[in-house]
Amino acid sequence: MEFNSMKAIADVLWQTQFNWSIRIMVGCITLLICSLNLWLFENGTAPIVINSLGITISVSLILWKIFEKQKSKSKKDVFKG
Repeated sequence: MEFNSMKAIADVLWQTQFNWSIRIMVGCITLLICSLNLWLFENGTAPIVINSLGITISVSLILWKIFEKQKSKSKKDVFKG
């Protein structure tokens, strides 16, 4: 199940064809670190809350860049038409 969801995310990112930026790199690194911490230290509520917050922030950074790229692409299409 995890492989299919990761493949779907990779397909979406590949289709948008965005350039790597600081937000994407920070978001991916934060997501990796929080996921590893959540996997290693799964006992207790504090690590779960902190890592969930980190995962939320990192995903929002990545989506922010994707949506910004799509918005700028749509503005360019409006000016061409």
